[in-house]
Amino acid sequence: HTAIESPGYPPGTYRDLRFQVSALVTSLNARGFRRNDRIALIMQPCAETAALLVSVMAGFTAVPFNPRYTAEEFRKSFSQIGIRAVIAMKDGPGTAAAVAAAGSIPVIEWIPVPREAGIFALVPPGTAGSGRVEYAEDSDFVYILQTSGTTANAKIVPVTQRQLCHNKDMMSRLL
Repeated sequence: HTAIESPGYPPGTYRDLRFQVSALVTSLNARGFRRNDRIALIMQPCAETAALLVSVMAGFTAVPFNPRYTAEEFRKSFSQIGIRAVIAMKDGPGTAAAVAAAGSIPVIEWIPVPREAGIFALVPPGTAGSGRVEYAEDSDFVYILQTSGTTANAKIVPVTQRQLCHNKDMMSRLL
């Protein structure tokens, strides 16, 4: 069945999305990242970003960022939140990658694979993990959002896997 659609691409299936999730979690585990590690995602408006977000949330704590942030905004946020890695589109806006590299934070790039909507590849691809794949548990943080900080300094808002599922369940009941 169709999981992701995007203009100009054949729809992505749930099977392919599951493969993407497994491949990303396996690759990041092999690179030494574990549950609750905070992974910055430099968000681009495309179907691959949706699949990337779901994939990171399955095993780590996703921290989405606007690619239009300034270097100082990235630097401050990366430090405040405790970012362990940055995932950004290859050849996309490079401010976040430059800030991460200057702070010795690993940068992992991704590229779209135009086979169907939502398919991406990591650059470098990484190595196959030798151990068991480690997925997030219900008490782990699924993502961290930042408030806009319009009345004071921006605050970080962590949400657990359990809270996310509960919120989605409540929304579906209401709708």
